[in-house]
Amino acid sequence: MRKLQAFFHRVKPKRILDVATGNGSFIHLIARMYDDYETILGVDTSEKGILTAKASFEDVRIKFEEKDIFDMVDEEFDVIMLSNSLHHFDDLDKLFEHMERLLAPNGYLLVNEMMNDQLSKAQKSHMKLHHFAAEIDRHLGRTHDETMSSKDILDRLQSVSSKKIFDAWDMVYPVEREMQKEDFDSIDQTIDRLVDKLEDEDFKKLMSSKAEKLKKYIHKKGFELATQMLVVMGERL
Repeated sequence: MRKLQAFFHRVKPKRILDVATGNGSFIHLIARMYDDYETILGVDTSEKGILTAKASFEDVRIKFEEKDIFDMVDEEFDVIMLSNSLHHFDDLDKLFEHMERLLAPNGYLLVNEMMNDQLSKAQKSHMKLHHFAAEIDRHLGRTHDETMSSKDILDRLQSVSSKKIFDAWDMVYPVEREMQKEDFDSIDQTIDRLVDKLEDEDFKKLMSSKAEKLKKYIHKKGFELATQMLVVMGERL
């Protein structure tokens, strides 16, 4: 976290964009460590996510819009962030080309992405849950790839962006407390809700079986957030 904080205090961006912001969780992280911004804009095509994000912030400088990034043309930002969303876009070349158009001269891309290597058994619970959800989403016709290794993330970013990779480091979230029964119950309910989305009875039966195996793994090994890789890209640093 200190490296991320040091980056923002060194670069001092005024206008920040968070692409595929979801409920604004990554903006929460940034706003806690850096306050010298004029505006932070979070955009997402999910109405539910944007409504949740809007209800979570009181700072009038932080705004959220239900919008597709490809509809943004005239805006310019000093830092553009993409957190845990790399695996949700089916055309990364198009995405990065467009983000770079919205980037101010000497601006930076900040990509944060969950990785699938160097994980503890408890962190693998998070990875397995993500892969389970991704398999269901793909069956429903949504773009949702599995997580990548740290090397694959770097290779993929270098292949889709004209910007240079200046720095990359692991983001490990501290364990605040031990998992309680209600935490495991909540995860079980999340898994059940994912299965309930399915209408194809044969596939639903298959995923129900996988769901029980996933629950058993999580209850046995515990659950911690998977390590994420933070990548800084730009012309200079």
